[in-house]
Amino acid sequence: MRKELNSLVISNAVGIPLIGFVQALIGLVAYLVLGVSEPMFWFVITWLTAMLPLGAFIAYVPIALLFFANGADWKGVVMLAYGFGVMGTLEHLFRFWLQKKLGDVHPLITGLGVIIGVELFGFIGLIFGPILISLFLLLIKVYANEFNLRKRA
Repeated sequence: MRKELNSLVISNAVGIPLIGFVQALIGLVAYLVLGVSEPMFWFVITWLTAMLPLGAFIAYVPIALLFFANGADWKGVVMLAYGFGVMGTLEHLFRFWLQKKLGDVHPLITGLGVIIGVELFGFIGLIFGPILISLFLLLIKVYANEFNLRKRA
């Protein structure tokens, strides 16, 4: 149980910020290519919002809206297409791979845990929410194994 709990904690405590960082790096490429003013500011905003349930959507849509407001319509379209197409797709693929590699945690556990954790604990709930849900599921598994609930006839 201790080994499994350690892998769950590492998967969530390291995985969630790491996934956000990778998504922010992917976004930084577009910010630099498209000439976004203050690209490092938007990199940090993307990193922080990528850890939230709505994701980096909260960062790249305002950038696209700024492009539209400044008359650079093609940059706004490219930013939206890159955000939804490339950033979103790569983030989900990387999330599946990393969560599986670090602790065999299903992404739904992470998503629901973040939503519930932020509601209950605030910002720190980004980490504690998924850990608590994973711990709850681990305790159910231990209970089922202890009382042989799987193969009773």
